[in-house]
Amino acid sequence: MLHTNRDGLGPSSTIRPRPEDVRLGDDGMLTTPMWVLTPALWEDLLVEAGFLVENVTVLPSPVEGDPVTCQLITAHELHRWP
Repeated sequence: MLHTNRDGLGPSSTIRPRPEDVRLGDDGMLTTPMWVLTPALWEDLLVEAGFLVENVTVLPSPVEGDPVTCQLITAHELHRWP
């Protein structure tokens, strides 16, 4: 998931989408609502939904000087017994 956009705007601590521009290759940009949340907030939501979060890693862009970072969350669903 997106963590920091190309303008350097980091994640939000509130649950609401914000407009983000997504590059469509050579076809330009598309503005779409995205939920760009802090790792702690994503973890809270996943736990509430019945998941166990094992790890959250913020991945920097492989391009030097590019502010875009993404979050990789490793989680699994907890077994639910009837």
